[in-house]
Parts: sequence; structure tokens; C-alpha cells
Amino acid sequence: RAYPDSEKFMQAAARIENDPIVVGGPASVEMIDREGHLITTNALTKAFDKYMSNFRTRNAMVLHSDVQVGWALPAYISKGGQIFKSGVGENGLFFITEVRDDTRIAKRVIEQINEGKLKSYSIAGSAIKTQSMQKGLLPYMQVDEMELAEVTVCETGVNQNAGFDVLKGMYIPKTNTCIDGSCLISKEH
Repeated sequence: RAYPDSEKFMQAAARIENDPIVVGGPASVEMIDREGHLITTNALTKAFDKYMSNFRTRNAMVLHSDVQVGWALPAYISKGGQIFKSGVGENGLFFITEVRDDTRIAKRVIEQINEGKLKSYSIAGSAIKTQSMQKGLLPYMQVDEMELAEVTVCETGVNQNAGFDVLKGMYIPKTNTCIDGSCLISKEH
């Protein structure tokens, strides 16, 4: 979260008890992915703008499970002043997530991020306009228009260049979570 030098925002920030974990990195890069799809930067730009236009729909999920573990941040400014922005550039979609820490599943996700088990993004959506293309002997589907439905935190995304780094971490002591099996993420993952 970025807090401008405003007394009002500084007072609000001082009341935050738990420092959030923030991760960021490429969620989709214009390249032929493992499923034989190439999502164009232009398609990503339009889809991401629509995705971000409604704060109610810009949740970050885990493992395409429809379980929310965070939300998209338009931007994040580190304490050192480094600025990270969610958006689409010439290399694709850069995505910043603030991970929540108020559910057992989210706490387990933080644990697995810290352990290096969850280290990638994956996107899901609906292709609206596509073309069948071929590069050498490799056929692929080019997505020229799409609706972005979800950005998820996962082990390895379908897009080979998708991934994230921890931009702001927090210490989470090792605990035994999900003992009753209620979490969607198993410890084997």
C-alpha cells in the first residue's frame, strides 16, 4: 500500500496491525504458452483495464479454486520509494497482489510463498476473438480479444514467463494449519 504524506493517511496506516505481504511480477507475457495460446499485449491491455475498473472483481485467487487470497493493487510504493505498478506494458501484464492474512487458507498461501512453493501467477478468462496461427511447425491460437476473469497465485503458471517476487514480506511463524483438512491446499503441493 502506498500512503502519501498526508496526516489522514498516516494516521490510518498507523492503525494497521498486521503488515501485509505484497507480491508482484508478470502474470502473462506475450508468448506461446504451454497450452498453445498466445495472448496479445493489446488483448491483455483491454481486458486488464476492464478487470481493474471494478474493485469488487479484482480479487487474487489461489490455484484457480475460486478462493480469494488477496486483491490487485494498482500500485505499490516500497518504504525505499521504489514504485511498482500493475498494468500492461510491451512485455505483458505485470500484476501486484496484496495477500490477505485473515483466513487459514490465506495464511497457508503466505507460508507456501515464503517456502518458495507458490511462486507464479496464472490468468483465466474468456477468449472473445481468436485466430489459428502457425510459427514454423508449431500451431497455436492467438487471442486478440478477451475478458480477464481471474488472476491466481499458483506453483507454475501456464505462461512460462509468469511469476512473482515478494515485494513486501512479513514474518509468519511456522504453525500447523489446516489440521482438520478444511484447506484447499495440501502440504504436499
